[in-house]
Amino acid sequence: VADDAKRGGLISQGLFLTGNSNGKEPHPIKRGAWLISRILGDPPPPPPPNVPQIEEDDPAVAKLSIKEQMQRHRENPSCVDCHAKVDPWGLLLENYNAVGLWTHRDGAAEATLPSFPGGKTLDGVDALKQYILKEKNGQFTRALVQHLLRYALGRSLSFTDREAIDEIVKTVEKDNDGLQGLLRAMITHPIF
Repeated sequence: VADDAKRGGLISQGLFLTGNSNGKEPHPIKRGAWLISRILGDPPPPPPPNVPQIEEDDPAVAKLSIKEQMQRHRENPSCVDCHAKVDPWGLLLENYNAVGLWTHRDGAAEATLPSFPGGKTLDGVDALKQYILKEKNGQFTRALVQHLLRYALGRSLSFTDREAIDEIVKTVEKDNDGLQGLLRAMITHPIF
């Protein structure tokens, strides 16, 4: 992976990566859940009750790669649906350690992940960024508008705000004027 592909953008920043680790190791589940919740506005459902944690202290489990540990965890039928949605996103960030430093790990994020949402196969964080830009741009724009509106209005959004959000997103996509255009569309809308 080229040096410029290792950094750049929000998802490869140390703050995001550190905040979504366990302090010792990268945490693909936390990273994946954060990414789809905040960047794409599509949070996973909460885990069902009584789901066992990955037993990191078990010597047999400790020998497994994080992908293998997660695959073993997904064998629990109550875990598979949520993890199928979350894991691919977080596993692509596994080469960033617990504090967000790039550390090459054999078989980690540069390995191609099968069954990525939409049937895509991605290979590494640069491919993830390009996928979001090209395939999930509308979803990203909507999530960003919602986050900024919550902040700007100082309140939670509800179903009554959906029409305003749709109008702002439509304006942003039509004008294609980046963040400056998004802010203009938001503050000139009657909701603001």
